[in-house]
Amino acid sequence: MLPPEIRTPMFGTRAEVACTCAWVCVVVSWSHMSQEQMLKDILDTVRFLRDHAVSKEDASDFVTKENLRQAKSEIMTHVDSFIVLHQKLDTELVALRGKYDRLEGQLQQIARHLNLRLQDA
Repeated sequence: MLPPEIRTPMFGTRAEVACTCAWVCVVVSWSHMSQEQMLKDILDTVRFLRDHAVSKEDASDFVTKENLRQAKSEIMTHVDSFIVLHQKLDTELVALRGKYDRLEGQLQQIARHLNLRLQDA
């Protein structure tokens, strides 16, 4: 019979504990161990499971689908704003190139009008 200290809110009754630790019975060779040693091993396993099992409070800290959706939405928002910024910079670059070409053309016209020879830089 299992000791009463095994009863915990997480595992419930001794029968539930015995079912939870059924895999221990497979590993332990019944013919080579005393019943007391087997019960001690099972009790140690149950204590380990009780101490290291995830509780509802611990599980609430894990990532949920809603958290993933929110993170995805935030990432998409940042990517969209980056794309808009890139498009604005491309538009600005095209405008500056056009302005530069116009000023270069006007400078060439002024130089021809004044009969000046400009060096190509």
